[in-house]
Amino acid sequence: MKITDAGDFSLEIDYRHESAGWIDCYITFDGVCHLIYASDVFPPFQNLLNLALAIAAQRLPYAFYWDEEGYGAKISAWPVSDDSQFFRLKIWHDREETYWIDAELDRMAVTEVILAALRDFVLYA
Repeated sequence: MKITDAGDFSLEIDYRHESAGWIDCYITFDGVCHLIYASDVFPPFQNLLNLALAIAAQRLPYAFYWDEEGYGAKISAWPVSDDSQFFRLKIWHDREETYWIDAELDRMAVTEVILAALRDFVLYA
């Protein structure tokens, strides 16, 4: 599946409802919303920023593990071709043992989605 914008991809960091060091985060793709927890023991936010920067600059592949203290998601970004505006985003969650996302997406649109969520979190949390 090739998505030319980020209309089918979103990220929400629900810091307003933080509880006991846990923040609910929501990754939505193609109309399906997935809950993933951000832990204050293993915060994913620096890794998300690094992911956005790697995608924008096309320094791919890039991958990290979003650790939920026992489960988590392997998030990886892969190049499609050297000068493509697209990249392949894969998110595998080991609790559900399935891919949440495996699609070619627009690099700058996804970068903006990630940066907007992080910006909101930093400015208002």
